[in-house]
Amino acid sequence: MTPAELVRINIEAISLRATEETERDAFWLARFGERGHNFILEDNRYHLTYLAEALAAASPAVLENYARWLQSVLTTRGMCTRHIEDNFMQLARLLRDSLPEVAPATGSYLEQAREALIYDDQPARGIQLGVSELAAQVTEALVAGQRRLEIELYVSYLADAVHLQRPDLFASHISWTRGFLLLQGHDAGHLAPVLEAVRGAVPADSQSVFTCLDAAAAALGSAA
Repeated sequence: MTPAELVRINIEAISLRATEETERDAFWLARFGERGHNFILEDNRYHLTYLAEALAAASPAVLENYARWLQSVLTTRGMCTRHIEDNFMQLARLLRDSLPEVAPATGSYLEQAREALIYDDQPARGIQLGVSELAAQVTEALVAGQRRLEIELYVSYLADAVHLQRPDLFASHISWTRGFLLLQGHDAGHLAPVLEAVRGAVPADSQSVFTCLDAAAAALGSAA
């Protein structure tokens, strides 16, 4: 069988495994409710279907174009680019474990799709490419310390909002996060310091970034 055929006949099994893994994070049920299960499962099926099509056509561009389209849809619906990136890398790992004979091809195609998610415009591109460094600076700046992955997700949401010119999307996510943390019995007091730490870590001329941060700060203030 060709790599494309092997991926096709394993779409359901791998999609179910990926969905089960994803749902271990309480974020998904809290953010999207019971219907989120169907969304996650359906998305995994689509990812693998397009991967199979790209392999059959020997064209990574098929999957790259799909990835960019997916990004334009999901970043306005409560997700961030980092979620898509992580999902692609999760599928690469599951395919490597289940179908090692096609792993070089599937891993390469999914990595190229992940790279296609990087924005062309500044400052969104700079924020994306500097997510790890920026998150490290913010984490270090907070005396109490927060999980670095959590801050990387905040930064990814910020990059998406800057690219889309939608400060309201970032504000909405930060506001939702506050409620989510409180419902889980966690302290949400780190959110305002995180926003300030990000503000101090980005270039001084990043007005579009500051606009998003201001919107999020205002949302926190009104929710307090």
